[in-house]
Amino acid sequence: MSKNGWVDPLTRPIVAATVPASGVDHIVEPTEAERAALAKALNLHKVGPLKATFRLARKSGGAIAVTGELTGTIEPYCIATSEPFPVRIREKVDLRFAEADDARAAADAPDDDPPDEIENGMIDLGRVTTEFLSLAIPPFPRKPGAAFEEPPESGPKSPFEALKALKKD
Repeated sequence: MSKNGWVDPLTRPIVAATVPASGVDHIVEPTEAERAALAKALNLHKVGPLKATFRLARKSGGAIAVTGELTGTIEPYCIATSEPFPVRIREKVDLRFAEADDARAAADAPDDDPPDEIENGMIDLGRVTTEFLSLAIPPFPRKPGAAFEEPPESGPKSPFEALKALKKD
């Protein structure tokens, strides 16, 4: 569980000290149960087959670069019809991780985004997968061909007409 009470639906911890400068590759493919937990956590109808490929490499100053790609299928709910529909996703990953002291020092540098903190000597590729999956979800998912339908007009067109109807002759 993280600091804000969020329970990560997917975890794949990697010991940061084992990441070489030459780099190492990791693949995260959530199980069916993990995909169901991701769907629930991200308010999706379904998370289909999902694959995250990562390349971790130690950089100067002790930072660890995490690059890669997340691909798969999700089923968000349409904002117009509330029906789920499939969406193919492809999200690029490009992050840096550093020890807490190094991350705080880098946060003061105005040029780049500060690196994420290495927590307890670990980098959780499951958390990275969840984060980038959430970024891949369309902000206003709309099923192809779906349109908002105006509700039928059943009452007065303006509040003044309603008041006029209350006025006695």
